[in-house]
Amino acid sequence: GTYHGLVFSGGDGMADKEVVARFVAQLDGTVDHVSAPTQLMTVTIPLDALPKLAALDVVTWIDRWGAPEQDMDIARQLLA
Repeated sequence: GTYHGLVFSGGDGMADKEVVARFVAQLDGTVDHVSAPTQLMTVTIPLDALPKLAALDVVTWIDRWGAPEQDMDIARQLLA
C-alpha cells in the first residue's frame, strides 16, 4: 500500500523541506505539495517506508491527509 499524508518539518525552513523531498525521492515516493509559507508538505510514499520517514531528524510530525472540511478552515489557513 501507499501512505498519502502531511509531513511537518520544523526548523530550518526550505533546507528541511529539501531534506524531506530528497528522502521521499529515495523511497520512490512523490512530493505532492509544498506549502511555501509553512513547514508543511504533502507526500506519497510506500506504506512500509513510513517509519523511515518518521525517523528523520527534520520531521516533527506526520498526519494522514484528509479532504478539506469546514471545521478545519482555520487550521488549514494557519498551516497550509
